[in-house]
Amino acid sequence: MTLLRVPHGYRLSPGTGPEEFLHRLAAVMNPVRDRLDAEQFIELAVDSIDRADVYGRPRPAAPLDDACAAWAAEQETMNRNLVWFDPNSLAVRIGRDPATGRHLIIAATDRRPYIDALEAMPEVENYRYQAIIESIPDGISDEEWQERADAWTRMLPGGSSEGMDLWNLREPGDARTRQVIAAVQSAEVLASAYNPMTRESRAHRRAAEKYAQYLCAEHGFDMMPAIMRANRVPLPALQGVIHYRLAAFSSELLATGSGASAFTDLDEKSWAMLSAKDHEAVEEERARAGL
Repeated sequence: MTLLRVPHGYRLSPGTGPEEFLHRLAAVMNPVRDRLDAEQFIELAVDSIDRADVYGRPRPAAPLDDACAAWAAEQETMNRNLVWFDPNSLAVRIGRDPATGRHLIIAATDRRPYIDALEAMPEVENYRYQAIIESIPDGISDEEWQERADAWTRMLPGGSSEGMDLWNLREPGDARTRQVIAAVQSAEVLASAYNPMTRESRAHRRAAEKYAQYLCAEHGFDMMPAIMRANRVPLPALQGVIHYRLAAFSSELLATGSGASAFTDLDEKSWAMLSAKDHEAVEEERARAGL
């Protein structure tokens, strides 16, 4: 017996056909994907600038375009079954329940903005179901929960959705995404539409990277355990030095990587001293905690 779990299962309102629904779904979801893609590429571009500055390398001449092109090239050769493939994708399975005539859909995504937008559509009813559950959700009767169990059992024989039609919003790095990337290089669009990474998060990312390298070089860590530790501990010495030296976020920075690095006064000895200072504090805290 297959124990079904359909966390993102929905039912269309009576009389709503798949063609009209999918047309409207595309109109609702394309702007969501635009934002997700733009924020992803902005983050990649800023990350490339910060990393170049911290490691004393020239900044990319076109950070946002370069980030988009590099990502698109990587996607072309990546296995579509990997979790890293097109993280902003939206796929929907849709099929007609033969017993009721109603259309059921399954949204294949872990992006909350897609789920929020889908659940806000008036013709969409939350129809989630799972066989093992502590209690039936509030507002749903035992009979209604069983109706869902029966419906999803019919739609997913053996737990497979292969019998339902598959719809994809769009492919990674398509023409629309490239238009979005061009648009966010406008100061007005960027300022009004997107929230960049904070200086704090940017600084901690680079500090954790530096500290992980220090753990490997000075304390014999393998890289993965070093990264895992670095990402979960405070690093005030490293982060403080990095924080105020980071380049100010702007559309010009994304487009051209303009401006001089403020990290030229730091050498490998400086980074090692800062890392050692943070390491001493980390070890003292671990000792107090009995670790």
